[in-house]
Amino acid sequence: MGDGLSITVGTGMPDDQLSPGNYPATLVSVTERSIDVKGESRDVFEWAFAVPTQESDGSPGEPIKVTGLSSQMTGPKSKTAAFLVALLGPSAVQPGATFTMNDLVGKECLIQTELNDSGYAKVVGAVPMPVSAAPRPSNRAAAGADTVGATASAAMPVPAPAAAKGDDEDDLPF
Repeated sequence: MGDGLSITVGTGMPDDQLSPGNYPATLVSVTERSIDVKGESRDVFEWAFAVPTQESDGSPGEPIKVTGLSSQMTGPKSKTAAFLVALLGPSAVQPGATFTMNDLVGKECLIQTELNDSGYAKVVGAVPMPVSAAPRPSNRAAAGADTVGATASAAMPVPAPAAAKGDDEDDLPF
């Protein structure tokens, strides 16, 4: 026998497996499915998201597709409503609002993944993408050029009053 054959034992996980965590993602589709839960058929929505990846050289890689299920209940505490809020914002998701696939596909959110019983990633939750902080006006701009010195002196610390005799403890535990 020759030394040409080499067998390496793998992890059993595909190369495009996501570890549990939070990822920015884009909604690819929502489909209606029926699943069997404890012998009973249930209608659910299957939400498919694309998670961007990066090659080792920094170039964009092939996105990883990951899915999650939600019931077709749409009340404010439902998982379906949480997905809609993550994609469209809370002001859009109000009683009576109707959304089509065109309203949803291509929207971004932050998804939370866990591993299912077989060890594959599934989407268990979603929240809106983080917003960057609003620009904060500088004190100089707010105070005006002629009052900058006055503003600075007003911000100087004021010495604490002298403690009264016997008042050297503040009863704090630290």
